Amino acid sequence: MLNDHKSKFFSKILFLSFLFLGTLQGAQLKAQDLKLKNRGGKLVRPVREPILKSISKNKFLSGVIQSLTCEGGEGVFFFSVSSKPQNQIIPFTYTISYNGNAIYSGTGATNTSIQITEQLINQPLEAGLYSISGVISSSPNPSPFNGEVYLGYELYWDEINAGYAQQPNSYSAVAQLSNPIGYLQGVSANCGGAQMNDWIQFTPIATSSATNADNIIRFTKNNFNTQSPPVTESYLRFKKNGAGVKMIWNDVQNQTSAFVNLNANPKIRVEFKSGGIEVYANDNLETTLPNNSGPVIVRCQSNSQGDGFINITTSYSCKPPVYAKLERKIKGVKYKTQFDKIFFSYDEEYYRSTTSTLNYKIYASTDRVVPLLTGNNTQTSVVYGDNRYGIDVSTLNNGAYILEVENDKNEAFFLRFIKD
Repeated sequence: MLNDHKSKFFSKILFLSFLFLGTLQGAQLKAQDLKLKNRGGKLVRPVREPILKSISKNKFLSGVIQSLTCEGGEGVFFFSVSSKPQNQIIPFTYTISYNGNAIYSGTGATNTSIQITEQLINQPLEAGLYSISGVISSSPNPSPFNGEVYLGYELYWDEINAGYAQQPNSYSAVAQLSNPIGYLQGVSANCGGAQMNDWIQFTPIATSSATNADNIIRFTKNNFNTQSPPVTESYLRFKKNGAGVKMIWNDVQNQTSAFVNLNANPKIRVEFKSGGIEVYANDNLETTLPNNSGPVIVRCQSNSQGDGFINITTSYSCKPPVYAKLERKIKGVKYKTQFDKIFFSYDEEYYRSTTSTLNYKIYASTDRVVPLLTGNNTQTSVVYGDNRYGIDVSTLNNGAYILEVENDKNEAFFLRFIKD
């Protein structure tokens, strides 16, 4: 009985001790929490600024990029800066630099898309690397951000097999059939690599993991008649790997000793640097290949249905158009269209004080009775001497055609050409 009373007594003492200590600590925390500091006439709690902490975790996001085109289409890009708490609109200032030189400064707000156009910055948006740096105006601790945008040209095909479909856009190539004894091939008209920091960017599509399934992008100006790239040529091979893609570089006879496994639809960027060809996957450097080719063009090869390369853009400029010379007689020589136009020069032999219109007709090579296209408006003018034109033939189907140009003296000049 006595022992029971002692046990109860000591239990009460222990409980009261814990209660006292807890009350004391709570009072100390409460007192500390109630300490206020005067900032500019306002009483605010010190240190406890969880919103500013989360705002500092902002992220630069590259948005839609409208690439330059060989036909003269202007480039446009978007960017935004996300911050926490999400959806909060906080103003910021930013500066855009092109290849290391500041070209524009502006203002924006977090969680809002910013559109950059030639009209905004008052100068052409040329192909290259654009760096964006800025500061979110979150008082009392402004928060910096930065990011990069690679603006390039859409890849323009110089040659591409019929079974290599330009899907989902003209600067993509996806195999529509399987051809295990050879490749479907596309060769670009964009040429570069002579200047350091040139780059190519694309997304590989790999649907087959079979041993004989090849999906290759090559960087060369040589070896166009070789089905497989030689060991002296730099290239990348892509195969299906589970739900993702395996990127293999410079393998020999399909050996896979140098590779990396990637998620599906990775963004690959290949940069030509003084130390070699740097290969990035989702902005992470994966390997550096030797640059033995000098100036290069892009050559894509696939031999399995569904394989290919999409959204190929590059800093490489487009080849300047070749102007064909009109002839007084129809000859067998055929010129090819470029950028869905037929480029030709016309020498006006007769001096005139005012401009004249260019009268032309385009016929199918098998039917010179009914012209498919005609032109005789003042927008296409002729002056004395050398005249150069690019006539849009994008509405014509692929095939062979004859261009006929007639001057004011009813003299006719001709050009046989192919649209493909």
